[in-house]
Amino acid sequence: MGSDAPNRWLTSSPPGDIDALRSSSSLSHRSLPKRRRGGWLRVVSLALVIALLAVGGVALWQLGLFEFLLLPDDPVAVETVPKVLTLEERILAALAEEGFADLTIAVDGSTATVTGIVTDEESLSAAASTILSMQGVAQLDNRLEIGTAAPSAGVQEALIAALSADEFAYISSEVQDRLAVLEGAVPSEEARSRAAAIALGVEGIDKLDNRVAIDATLPIGPALPAQQLEAAAATALADSGIQTVTTTVNGRRAILDGTVPLEALGSGFFAFVETAEAAVLSVDGIDQVSSRLSLRGDGAILRSELQALLAATPVEFAVGSADLTAESRPVLDRAALIIQSQPGLQVIIAGHTDTAGSNETNQALARQRSGAVLSYLLTRGVPSYRLVAVSYGELFPDQEATDDQNRRIEFEVGP
Repeated sequence: MGSDAPNRWLTSSPPGDIDALRSSSSLSHRSLPKRRRGGWLRVVSLALVIALLAVGGVALWQLGLFEFLLLPDDPVAVETVPKVLTLEERILAALAEEGFADLTIAVDGSTATVTGIVTDEESLSAAASTILSMQGVAQLDNRLEIGTAAPSAGVQEALIAALSADEFAYISSEVQDRLAVLEGAVPSEEARSRAAAIALGVEGIDKLDNRVAIDATLPIGPALPAQQLEAAAATALADSGIQTVTTTVNGRRAILDGTVPLEALGSGFFAFVETAEAAVLSVDGIDQVSSRLSLRGDGAILRSELQALLAATPVEFAVGSADLTAESRPVLDRAALIIQSQPGLQVIIAGHTDTAGSNETNQALARQRSGAVLSYLLTRGVPSYRLVAVSYGELFPDQEATDDQNRRIEFEVGP
């Protein structure tokens, strides 16, 4: 019976909706060409989009915008390649972590050599163990010493003495953290090597920075006494009309200190310096010269600092005397430092008295007091050409001050 249904469809009159099916089928066949046209349109549109993207990409690439778009905004985000430390650097870092920052390491293949000073046997063993634990170290040449590191100042003095004893007094040197730096010039490579050997032979020096140059025209030999050379340099400077420069001699090397006077700047600062250097180099026994000359200081600052010093702690004298009190000497020590910190300026030392006694006596006493202050400042290194002593006596008393306070000194800055 199940097979009769299709037969009925074939033999019986078709149901009423068969025409609708045929009509639907007919309509379907008629719309097929339109759907094909729609598919081609989509393909063409997709191709156009791809072409536009390709053209746009080429344009962005030519303009360099791809790099801007692809790189991160934060430069920190860019991954960096870590630095590869050498074996020597790794050993030094490990020693520093263990508190041995002052030791020196030299690496030759898998052999490490350590030099320096440690405080005790335990520290020596700890430093050696740290080095031997490093990957890449197979052998250790342990040259550590037990003791106390000499201060740089003491080592500096020992180095100068050693160089001076072997005719190298004119080579300048500086010691810092067991490193010696040599500067200057010698006439031969042999002399340069000998100077280096002398430096490395000084206790407290493990490393050397040898900056000594070779000058075949340079004479070599024992230096004359420093005082003799300084006196000759002072004469040469005076003969050249230079009064504001002093010379310190170390071996065969002279150092110029002082100021370039304002009136000398018309011909130029460097011209003045060159004239001074040429005068000193004309002295037999001085082969090198370096300059620490400066221009004039700030008068306003000098005046303000000196006045503030005396306002806090005045310079005073005993009654009827030009002798400085014990309390006044430290004040003048400080005044000397202030004056020297502002080069090239003249300081006027004014002496005052109280009103007791005659005007003539007070004038003479004030002159003696200002002269006593000038003499004291000279002993503290202030050049004589920078100081002038004047006497005001009782002419300008401070009405609100006591007699003790009126027996005073005042400083003024000259032109």
